[in-house]
Amino acid sequence: MSNKNQMLADGQSFGPYSGGDDLGAVVAEIGSYTTKMGYAGEDAPRSIFRTSVAALRGGDDDEAASKRGGGRGAKSALAGAPSGNRITKTNHGDWWHRTLERDGTDGKWELVSPLDQGTGLIYRSPSDVVVPSSGQGTAGGDDDAMEEEGGEGSGGDGEGKASRPSSAQLNAEGNECYDLLGRYLRHGFSSSLLSSSSDQPLVLIERSYNPPPIRQKCLEVLFEELQIPAAFLARDAVMSCYAVGRSTGTVVDVGHSGTVVTPVYDGFVENRAILRSPVGGQMLDQATVDLLDKLYRDKRSKSQTSKADPNEPPYVMPLYQVRNRRAKGAGAGPCRRSDVMHREARLYVGRTAKEFGLAAAVA
Repeated sequence: MSNKNQMLADGQSFGPYSGGDDLGAVVAEIGSYTTKMGYAGEDAPRSIFRTSVAALRGGDDDEAASKRGGGRGAKSALAGAPSGNRITKTNHGDWWHRTLERDGTDGKWELVSPLDQGTGLIYRSPSDVVVPSSGQGTAGGDDDAMEEEGGEGSGGDGEGKASRPSSAQLNAEGNECYDLLGRYLRHGFSSSLLSSSSDQPLVLIERSYNPPPIRQKCLEVLFEELQIPAAFLARDAVMSCYAVGRSTGTVVDVGHSGTVVTPVYDGFVENRAILRSPVGGQMLDQATVDLLDKLYRDKRSKSQTSKADPNEPPYVMPLYQVRNRRAKGAGAGPCRRSDVMHREARLYVGRTAKEFGLAAAVA
């Protein structure tokens, strides 16, 4: 017992993470709903912003895109992507409460996230990948064979057959999430921490089931693009145990996109025993919105139909539609955004009802 107290007094610890140096590192975690950044040792993060942001794609050439991205790393991460497909601008503002353009629409803005909503990992498979009939993915096939099928070039000789993208385009589209990773961390450093990414070490909290290839790619982004002097990838379940002073336990993480149960033994994650479920905060938000819509339709059906506004949608309107009707009058039709933006705005109503009560959500 005395030896253990002596080791703690010397600044050492037990488990896989041990050392006597006290470094003022920055801790960052990209969750399925919010991204949190702050300094190690503080009680709360200093920067919290949405993980899903509005993005605008432009048609700049490689040289202009690399200058805007901040160096050679941003250019190489998206090399081979179509010129009009690169993300040139992101909006971390209040996009779910108001439209992104002055004309009451979102224009060419779209919703992007570095995380895959199904797995929660910093990875997004290319949407243009054609799965062969044998059931094997592109990882086990030949990229050159995929490019040659359907004719030469992008047009092909046969009509009615969609040409498959080249391997460079597939790689660029799959690596778009890592470009967003660099943008998110730079936004956190500049907006709230007010420091440069090259000044302090970084501790990046990752999923407990994160595979080695994704970990390697994340480290490449940290060192090559952000110029981080030192980085450490920490498992989220292990950090949760250490936060309560334990090295062994069962961690239940109820997140936005799902629930993960992770057993931790002596500071190590038991990967084979990890359990995952798609039931999370997003599903609860959707259930709350459906309940609000049902209550609203029942109340509307019981009221007098002669006084009902025919232009009023049969659901609980999000805040941007309420503002539009107040500005243009009750008789104006509802302002409708893109399906993804409209869905996120409605889920925010359900989230508000879940956290603050029904009165605050429909007020």
